[in-house]
Amino acid sequence: MMRSSGVLVVLAIIVAPAVAADDGNLESGDRYSYDRVEDGFVRLDRRAGQVSLCARRNTGWSCQTMPDDRAAFEDEIARLVAENAALKKELIDRGVLLPPVAKAAPLVRDVGLPSKPEGDGMVSCIGRVWRRLIEMIVTVQQDWQKKI
Repeated sequence: MMRSSGVLVVLAIIVAPAVAADDGNLESGDRYSYDRVEDGFVRLDRRAGQVSLCARRNTGWSCQTMPDDRAAFEDEIARLVAENAALKKELIDRGVLLPPVAKAAPLVRDVGLPSKPEGDGMVSCIGRVWRRLIEMIVTVQQDWQKKI
């Protein structure tokens, strides 16, 4: 009985975040979440991912979208790319040879499937980790039962 409840606890820990993350069917009341801050509230739009600061102003409550770091980074990257192209053009116009462009190594390489002994070793290792995890859960439950 203790072992099955331990497995249920582990499954709940694994499945709960996935269920909570499934917000594809947000109703209008669930679209925004609010958290109190010193100047008012921070509003998170769960569909668009935008964050706004909502505060009382002279004209009433209003929300202003907070700047997105990603957009700032993308703007800076675009500026640097344009500047780099202009500098290269200027060097070429002056007759300076540009160094060759180094090609990046591929990020993904084909590692193939593990051999039978390697696969068996991985399965064995995962089994040991799983059994140890269950033992730890049972120990925590027993300790908890002793305190109650």
